[in-house]
Amino acid sequence: MERNPLQGRLALTPLKAYIAHSWRGLTHERQSQVLKLVDRVELLCRDHNISTFISFKQYPPGERRGTSAHDLWIQLRKEMATCHLFVLLYEGISEGVTKELRNARDYLVPVVMLSRNGLRPGELAWGPSLKPLSQIPYRTHDQALESLSVLLTERKADIEKYAYQLELLRASHCHCRIGDTIRFLREKQGWKRKYLAERAGITEEEIEAMETDFLSLNPTAVHIVAVARALGTDLSHLAWSPEEWGLRRFDVLVTKVAMEEDWAVELVNEFRKSGHLETRPSLDFELPEEEVRREMRLWLQRRLQ
Repeated sequence: MERNPLQGRLALTPLKAYIAHSWRGLTHERQSQVLKLVDRVELLCRDHNISTFISFKQYPPGERRGTSAHDLWIQLRKEMATCHLFVLLYEGISEGVTKELRNARDYLVPVVMLSRNGLRPGELAWGPSLKPLSQIPYRTHDQALESLSVLLTERKADIEKYAYQLELLRASHCHCRIGDTIRFLREKQGWKRKYLAERAGITEEEIEAMETDFLSLNPTAVHIVAVARALGTDLSHLAWSPEEWGLRRFDVLVTKVAMEEDWAVELVNEFRKSGHLETRPSLDFELPEEEVRREMRLWLQRRLQ
């Protein structure tokens, strides 16, 4: 029998579930019933050796003194990034559910949705980029719990595999070069994250996550390209580290000017080796092309003297 290369390692990943609920339009009595179901789901997860995070218990409504809604959602997003499973008790769409589903999508957290009578979020919230593990329709809470227990038992291997893969991804790098470069270019232009987010057409929280935890966020190529364009560059240039950005851009401009001025290859290489531009402390990554052209002509005149 072929040995599973993951065997023996999965147990090293303590499982953690993010539990949330929605109850838009429900009566107070039904809301109370949903909260009781949340408690029972929490106990069931613990029976399966899965620790839990429940947002409304950590940040109860009315007891968030000094915590703005913006700061709260940043904290909840960070919590999602530490979880391996998202259990959603779905009683109707809400803005909060949409945000939490987006967070699960961004951090590749598989979703188990317990939906009363088969209700389902719209395609915007429940789209193909999400990683749904299962959708469980139910009529009674006992039925929901029984189905969830069966799922956690029968899909245990899959859940552990996903958790292991997530932990490998999260531990592989503390930061990413692209994230560092996005922050570098944004700060170089004196922009706040909110301004860059507006230019790129994404949220401020996504900009922050790109800059600080790019690999865990796993942004789509569309979003990365949008940020690159908003910064006045392109996707390939985001792969440059902040340290090499200036030198790489000098090199691009030197090549462009050399071709237009019809310089011989040997002459271009000699100019690069001279370090003429790099020794100018007043020149940064925003160096205009015409200034590079002027400096190259000045160097050539001195060389020919």
